[in-house]
Amino acid sequence: MSTPFAGLRSVRLGPELWNNLRVGVLTGSIGGWVLGILMAAATLALNPVLLRSASDVTLLLLGFVLVNAAFCLALGVLGALGKTAIFAWTGRELSDTKMAAFVTGLVFFLITGLYGWTWCRWHGIGGLTPSTWPGPKQIPVLLLIAGVAVLLARLMTYALYLLIVHFKKPERRRPGEVRKAFLILVYMGSAFAFFLAVLRLTAAPVRRDAGLSQGARDPSGGSVALLAIDGMSDLDFERLRNAAPARGETRHWSASFADATRLPLESAADLVPPVAWTQVATGRAVEAHGIFDYQTQVVRGLGTPLAVGPSQIGVFDLFRTVLPMFRMTRPVPMRSYMRGAKGLWNMTTDAGLRATVVNWWVSWPAERIIGTVVTDHAFLRLSQPANWQSLPPDRETFPNSRLLELAPLAQAETDSLLDLDALARALALFERERVPRDVLLSDLFALRAAATLGRSEHPDLWLCHLPGPDILRRLLRRDIDDPERRARTLAELSDAYWRTLDPWVSSALEGSSAQRRLLVCLPGQSWPDGETRRGLFAAAIARGDSLGDARGEGIEPAAAATSLAAHLTDVTPTALWLLGLPTSREMDGTVRRELWTAGPEPRAIASY
Repeated sequence: MSTPFAGLRSVRLGPELWNNLRVGVLTGSIGGWVLGILMAAATLALNPVLLRSASDVTLLLLGFVLVNAAFCLALGVLGALGKTAIFAWTGRELSDTKMAAFVTGLVFFLITGLYGWTWCRWHGIGGLTPSTWPGPKQIPVLLLIAGVAVLLARLMTYALYLLIVHFKKPERRRPGEVRKAFLILVYMGSAFAFFLAVLRLTAAPVRRDAGLSQGARDPSGGSVALLAIDGMSDLDFERLRNAAPARGETRHWSASFADATRLPLESAADLVPPVAWTQVATGRAVEAHGIFDYQTQVVRGLGTPLAVGPSQIGVFDLFRTVLPMFRMTRPVPMRSYMRGAKGLWNMTTDAGLRATVVNWWVSWPAERIIGTVVTDHAFLRLSQPANWQSLPPDRETFPNSRLLELAPLAQAETDSLLDLDALARALALFERERVPRDVLLSDLFALRAAATLGRSEHPDLWLCHLPGPDILRRLLRRDIDDPERRARTLAELSDAYWRTLDPWVSSALEGSSAQRRLLVCLPGQSWPDGETRRGLFAAAIARGDSLGDARGEGIEPAAAATSLAAHLTDVTPTALWLLGLPTSREMDGTVRRELWTAGPEPRAIASY
């Protein structure tokens, strides 16, 4: 139906669209600069090491401005098109001032809402968690976030509206409006500065004196060996332990953990291995240690290595989701210096104790400790073509010389403990099922290296990690759809795996010379067949050792073990207690004393 204004609107539609686009682009450009500067300021406040390089600061500032300008321009153009559509439909001209203020308020609402959402998720406020989506119980906190975002956006919109009216429309000026707008902006800036201060304090804990210089180690402390196996549940452990005697075989389980006290180990379903094993090694939750995946995003072109962790609220989500879309970042594997909490081997170094660490997740590049680190990259380097020696060492081990010393152990043919015919049959089975040989050979190298270093260095702390069983589960889940065939294939591969490694598991544990032995098993990736899998935390003790019990007994019978499940973060406090070292009050776990019949009261310090 035509109206008297239809012809007039068709004549004025072009100029109206052009004016609206001009206002929208101008508003978006200003908003992009403001938000870009604010986000760059937040990133620099949380990562002050970047301030040492003017080029890094410039690159980061320009990058954030461009990203936010694109976002704000898109909103500005959408606002312009909406204003034009309203004019074309109704003939009503909306105020440019109101449109600019509305677009600014919408941008500020979205940014504030995102920051509030991520803050509550990573701090567990209102039942929100990083790993699950909110449900009905989280509606109140979501409404609170939205309400705060609306209030702050409304204040910003009002301040901008007053300023635009003052400078663009003098006839509508009112006394005190500029002062009112200025005060609103000052309050908002103060709130942002306070927010940055909170982020800075929560991003990295203050390093305090651990007090380890005087009598740090309790006299009851002894050496500790920790064998870590990924992809083995408590039922897998029991089946493997009981199957060997039935076949007339001697297995490492019966030799080393026959009378072990065992606790079920709690862990979230399908935890990413770097996340889980860093929790084990630090005693801290993911929010503290900052290892949240296999990879992280780093800004392209920065001269200073920068990894943004979950504690850097808002900036973390920006780096992980938004910047990659603009090709400003590139993925890199998680590295040891990205860990926001000390590992067990760092703590023993602080106490002057020697550690041997082999094949742990996120241990590359190797850290300087008292002892030896053989990272999860060492076998990758040694399994390269013969010219690997011509390349400079890349901190696959500490000290670097260990890589050359351990190189012969990567060749299984030089192994005197192995049945080479059995190894050949196992490798043939792996190849038949299209499983890479290195799943077996890398774990074999890790055990041989751990056994060799244990005998030569006699460390106070010995750790060895075997990821092979979990890798088998992940590969078979991907490649085999039939549940029965998948289970049968896993049983065959697992049997070949353990038959090959068994002599070296026993040799490695005995080579460590550790008085106290811990076994940590995680169930690995679950299969879509409804199976229930739990981890395992077990403790055994070498003959002749005592943890302070007058009878000389250091571990209670397995039948008397408590049914209360342990958590991943309990492993490090328990290991420190066995070493005779204090735990840290920053740790999320506790000492599981019920594994042992006797021992001193645990001690705690503020922080390592």
